[in-house]
Amino acid sequence: MWQGNAKFKGLSVENDVEHQALVGYATALSNIVFACSDFPERSPLTDESPEALRNGILRVAQFVGLSQLLGLAYSMGVPVLHLQVFPLESKKMTAMSVKAGDRHLILLGRDALHSPWYSFYVAHELAHIILGHLGSSGVLVDAEIKGENTDEEEAQADRFALALLTGHSNPEFELNRRPKSATELANAVAKAGAANRIDPGTLALCYGFSTKDWTRASGALKWLYGKGNDLGRSVNTAATRYLDFSRLTEDNRAFLYVVLGLDQWQR
Repeated sequence: MWQGNAKFKGLSVENDVEHQALVGYATALSNIVFACSDFPERSPLTDESPEALRNGILRVAQFVGLSQLLGLAYSMGVPVLHLQVFPLESKKMTAMSVKAGDRHLILLGRDALHSPWYSFYVAHELAHIILGHLGSSGVLVDAEIKGENTDEEEAQADRFALALLTGHSNPEFELNRRPKSATELANAVAKAGAANRIDPGTLALCYGFSTKDWTRASGALKWLYGKGNDLGRSVNTAATRYLDFSRLTEDNRAFLYVVLGLDQWQR
């Protein structure tokens, strides 16, 4: 639905005040980030189709994963941040895209321990940006994915993200039978991922979405990546390489430190 110049995709918040708080928070944060950085206005790449972007990444990487997507985003002048502090009482969104003039920002809202989740969120938000879903300016907020998207823009962004991550906008799985265990699934996606140059964790997520067998899908992620890491902090640490905090007022600097969850040594 629309709220002013913002789009809320499947997000359930209580009232207009919460809508306005979320939009105001994202807008203020984008202004601060662009005030202390030199990100250029986004200029379209020669070919921004998911196939071309994927082929470009595969020239230098085995598959399209989180680090490759962050590299793509920054090459487009689109910083990616994880919100360590949220404006509402509980986190009800996965990610949002913000457009300020011709600059864009991606904000990740959900905590995730395994990188394939963030890979999909970043790919999905990049799709919204490339496909022009934010219009002339505004905020687009994505909620937790709970089933097949009926919103056409969301469906377009899903297809784009999947094509970028896997090479297919609607990947299908041919399984002789449902795996008996998470370990069996992990072995299967590891083998298929290596053969098709796809992050095996992405394949595990695709299996989860297609079968709703999240017990084995989540177990496979743990088998592939271990217990997980504080990826949000890693995303923000990478972003600090592009930020000059000395340009900010003391209040704005303190606000950005808190939002990014930065330790003293990182400031």
